[in-house]
Amino acid sequence: MEPKRDQWWRLKDGAIVFVAFDDREIRGAETALPFMTYRKKESHVLCSWRSLDQFDVHLPDCTGFDWKPEVFPQYLSTDDSDNAFIKRTSKHSYLTVKKNGVESRWFTWNDCFAKGRTQLTEEQALEMIVRTPQWETVVIGGKTYEVREKT
Repeated sequence: MEPKRDQWWRLKDGAIVFVAFDDREIRGAETALPFMTYRKKESHVLCSWRSLDQFDVHLPDCTGFDWKPEVFPQYLSTDDSDNAFIKRTSKHSYLTVKKNGVESRWFTWNDCFAKGRTQLTEEQALEMIVRTPQWETVVIGGKTYEVREKT
């Protein structure tokens, strides 16, 4: 897919830009620097010409200069009494984390799953894991002892 006017793209250097003008539409042929792009930085809009080889990934979900790509993992509350939280690992997948910290297999994410859930920070999510004392067996002088590990 090639960039076109009124689209948002991530450039190979990581910058997020809006294609405001595509010179190919005017001239009808490839030119050295056909795209004029805008990006918001330090409270003002920067304008730059870009060549076709600078564009990396089309960002169809972006909606304006304040748009930011989703960052993963994301943590969400759950109403399931066996689970501590939901861990969304990408735009298309998630897993559940049990109260003992064990993660489930991967599931396919649907945006309707977010309805009624609270977004959590990683710290808030990890606080929901119930830490149980760990025991280990130690042999001292031929006798076996069950020793509780520090939590």
